[in-house]
Parts: sequence; structure tokens; C-alpha cells
Amino acid sequence: RKHFDTNIFIAEQNNAPLVPSMLCKTLYDTYVHYKMGSLTFHKTRLVNIMAKISKTPIIAMCDSDILLEPWQYIEAVNKLRTNLVDFVYPFNGKCINIQRDEIFQVIESLDLKFVKTRVENSGILATGGCVLYNKNKFILGGMMNENMVSYGPEDEEQNYRFCKLGYRTHRIDKALYHLEHMRTENSTEGHSFSAKNWQEMNKIKRMNLTVLKRYISTWLWIK
Repeated sequence: RKHFDTNIFIAEQNNAPLVPSMLCKTLYDTYVHYKMGSLTFHKTRLVNIMAKISKTPIIAMCDSDILLEPWQYIEAVNKLRTNLVDFVYPFNGKCINIQRDEIFQVIESLDLKFVKTRVENSGILATGGCVLYNKNKFILGGMMNENMVSYGPEDEEQNYRFCKLGYRTHRIDKALYHLEHMRTENSTEGHSFSAKNWQEMNKIKRMNLTVLKRYISTWLWIK
């Protein structure tokens, strides 16, 4: 709200809302509560619900534990508005961790100056955290794969699928900032859906373009 006039959608999954509904209406344009039948987090479904509700031609999927500098959003949106790309990672695949005892400092200052000098992590480039899409292409490409539940390669699968479909992608050359948090079964491979998630990933990787398009057409959530 400090930097942008935009629409903010929040989705929460648990047995009962943690944030009072009147406060949600004050803070956010749309608040979605998805009652969980178990402790298993279904991020892919929540993202798709919000995408369907949205009315704008560009949508941004942001995990609630990431932060970016304002110019990163602006550059990403401009790439999409000028039809140069179909989806954008507003970061270079690397992240800078913000420890739990530092989060209140970020909340109070709404600034990241005190962590800007930290070294980015090195390793596999992340394909999750925040992605901006051309909404029509996002839907035509199958949205997020709801066959993947809880922690898994859902972001990697989506990136692979969209690139296989010929979508144009782009990365902004700056790290994202990650707010450190507790690690539950929804933050590790130690849950009952893990093997199934990887089976889905490997199945899609084995498909040629024709078979992939046919498979996507069977997904009920894009109907």
C-alpha cells in the first residue's frame, strides 16, 4: 500500500480464520479462507482460487514469506504490459534470508536497507516465491497443478510446463528476501503426498508437447 495502488488478495488455510473478517475487509481487497480437512497445505489450489477471482490482466503470485524491492515489481509488470514476456520471476533465483528476530524491524521501517549488503545464497535457482503472469496465459497453460499437494516441486513443475508450452519467461537480476519461519511437514518432504508429487513431476517431464496439452485439458480446475 505504501508503494502501489493495487489489488491485494490473501488466502489462508486452516480450520478457522486467524484474522477477524472485518479486519480482512479493511486490509485486503479479497480474503479467501479455505477450511482444511487435514494439516496438509494445498497451496496450488489456493493460488488458483485467487487467480480465478482476480479481474486484472496481470496477476502476481507471492508467497507470504517473501519480500522484494518495489522496483522489482515495476520492472516485471512493465515486461508483461509491453507483451515482451508471458511470465516473470521478479528475482534472479537467489534469496537473502531475514532472521525471525529481524522481522519486526522490517515491519516497523518498511525498508530493507539493513539487509541489502548481505550475500545472496548460491545453489539451485529458485522458481517459486513470487511469479507474475499474463493471466490469460496462466489459465491456458493449466494454472498451478493441483495434483501437487503440500511441499514439493510445484513451482519447478510449473516453470517446466510453461516453458515446454513455449511461454516467454524473464528474470529480474536481483535477489528476493525470505522471512525465516518454522519448518513443519508443509516445509519439508516429510509428508504423505511427497512421493506422489514427484511422480507427477516426472510424468510431466516425460510427456511430449502434444501429450502434455492433452493432459492439461483433463484438469478440472481449468474448466
